[in-house]
Amino acid sequence: MTDFIGTFRRYAPTTIPHGYPANAMFAKRADGYDWYATIARLPVMAGHKYFMACGGRIVSVSDDPGLFGVLPEFSVYRTADFEPTVGHYWDGAVMRAPDRVVEVTALQLRKALRAADLLGAFDIALSRLSDDARDEWAYGLAFRKDTPVIAAVWGAMGMDAAALDALFAAAADY
Repeated sequence: MTDFIGTFRRYAPTTIPHGYPANAMFAKRADGYDWYATIARLPVMAGHKYFMACGGRIVSVSDDPGLFGVLPEFSVYRTADFEPTVGHYWDGAVMRAPDRVVEVTALQLRKALRAADLLGAFDIALSRLSDDARDEWAYGLAFRKDTPVIAAVWGAMGMDAAALDALFAAAADY
């Protein structure tokens, strides 16, 4: 059985409660129940996992929900029925693997590289390739995972196929 704990939205309190750091992020459910009050009531239970979903995608998994960061909007669940997997999708009843993304636009790929803090390393690896490869990157409208320029740069960065799959899956969300 999987329990729905609630969907929370981030908010800025008018005053920071006593004992909280000035940079603390706050979230609450539509009924006004605060995230911090919620996690104080959620026990760490043997055999159970908590997982956080944002837009239906599992973004964090933990034995302890107190370890979750606060996103602009997120939903929290508790389960003992299956092992939640970051990057998979949860529709409220079934977890499914993400579709395998094979092509993204140049803008999507650049945004995903920047978000993963890989754009600089990608540019350095690309600078060591041919003029044709650099032109393909500079002027290409879309990229497939199996194109020679992507394979060459990714290999030069020492990254594996699973990391490339994750990058393209993330890029598809932009």
